[in-house]
Amino acid sequence: MATAATLGVSAGLILGGLIGIWAGYIVWQHRDHPAAKPLAVISVLPGIAGLAQASLLFVHDFGTARVLIALVNFIVYLAPGYFLLFAISYTGREDWITPLRRYLVLGVFYLNGVASATEPLVLSGITIETVNELTMPVLLDTSLSSRLAFFVSYPGVAVGFLLLGAFLTAPRNVYRKQTAVVSFA
Repeated sequence: MATAATLGVSAGLILGGLIGIWAGYIVWQHRDHPAAKPLAVISVLPGIAGLAQASLLFVHDFGTARVLIALVNFIVYLAPGYFLLFAISYTGREDWITPLRRYLVLGVFYLNGVASATEPLVLSGITIETVNELTMPVLLDTSLSSRLAFFVSYPGVAVGFLLLGAFLTAPRNVYRKQTAVVSFA
């Protein structure tokens, strides 16, 4: 039987997941700005990850747990690539991203996501742990692939925030409040 903590956390994850997917859908309907497509993706991906993580709270089958953990890992390490594309487009630097550069940037993050998803599928053991009344499957150990994925993702996020920060403080930016909200969100 699920504990109150499990039900509360899963309800929060489900609500957040649905809000993310809904926000991505709304943004996708209004994709007249070049930054709208990557924004829609960076809204939907965490939404899917939240729903998968909520499902993980109720799964005690190791095969299903492996697939859900792999899905969450893939999404978590793919999303920064779309965040970087969003920051570049939102700040008016669309000329930086040619189709080839877009494929290269996303390719790095897709490979990063595949490498991090491979770990729970084949490289690492899974056990059921209970911490603070939450019982869920967890990886027994993390290998070099998850550490490399971490060091590939965070520079992309940092560059995205640097671009947003520079745009926020630019003298010609008439959208300061909007940029501040976007950076905070």
